[in-house]
Amino acid sequence: MDGERLVARYGGRAVELEQVGPGRYQGRLPWTPGGGEDVVVARGSEFVARAPVAGPDPEFADVGGPELLATVARRTGGEVVVGDAYAPDLAGGGRSLWQPLLAAALAVFLAELAWRRFAPAVAATRSGAAGARTLSPLPPRPAWPARRRRPS
Repeated sequence: MDGERLVARYGGRAVELEQVGPGRYQGRLPWTPGGGEDVVVARGSEFVARAPVAGPDPEFADVGGPELLATVARRTGGEVVVGDAYAPDLAGGGRSLWQPLLAAALAVFLAELAWRRFAPAVAATRSGAAGARTLSPLPPRPAWPARRRRPS
């Protein structure tokens, strides 16, 4: 419905709705306790729509927060800090444990890798055996014969 003159009624008050888009109307009505459970939208005397209304959540009601905080502070031996008076000492200068452990693991890995690559041949002996067994490297691979090239 476009171009209509719609009125919203709630709690004995009425406000004319303003069209804000195609088929969309907007208006503001103050919430009043005991004003009812529905907002009624009408065009003249013709009923158009009805929507349920819920008041503010009691959880967010103003229940005297500063007084309650002062009472809790007094009973627990604490104090109420207001404004910029709260300035705790920040912890600093500490390092995580994972950084030195990672560096040590990397150093051990590289040392072991270098030992495997550059260590001399190891002679293994058996105590009580007739002779010593030595580990020798693999024999060299035979060279592949070179291909003969045809003269051009």
